[in-house]
Amino acid sequence: MGGYQVCDKWLKDRREHTLTNAEIQTYRQLAFALGETIRLMGAIDGARGAHG
Repeated sequence: MGGYQVCDKWLKDRREHTLTNAEIQTYRQLAFALGETIRLMGAIDGARGAHG
């Protein structure tokens, strides 16, 4: 996604402490949202190719 490693940065910013359950849940939601965004972008690109 634009060359920006969102998950990697998120984890590196928290390197110095143990993640709380809330932080782990936030990370899981972040990873899911990124995965869905990538999936949707692929579907959009595929639809463009079919109509372009």
